[in-house]
Amino acid sequence: MFDAVLRANPHPIRMEWKDVARPTTTSIASRGMLEESSIYVGIFAQRDGRVIIEELRYAEELRLPILVFFAEKPLNDDDVESDPARAQELAAIKTDLLAKYTVATFRRVEEPGTKERPLAPPAGQL
Repeated sequence: MFDAVLRANPHPIRMEWKDVARPTTTSIASRGMLEESSIYVGIFAQRDGRVIIEELRYAEELRLPILVFFAEKPLNDDDVESDPARAQELAAIKTDLLAKYTVATFRRVEEPGTKERPLAPPAGQL
């Protein structure tokens, strides 16, 4: 699978690489990027990010193949959800993702791109 991905000559579309300072909302800009995409990679840490949850749901709606990564611990001092309701919502989303997808975990920001084993969505997703 890894070789097949490399042969496809992927071009990452990342929110932090895009000029999202447009006359649109972050959510609208994110949807536009997903519409250009062939696959969705969701990275979920310890905070409830509304935009990433919207992205995930829209990627599912678009029927994109989805790869999911969970940070096992906070990635920095700000990576802590202080709102108990949002923390509970994030836990529910992670439970849902574990039920639907193959999920890889990591401990450091650098890890998701250095995993030795290929990751694949459930059968029928690609």
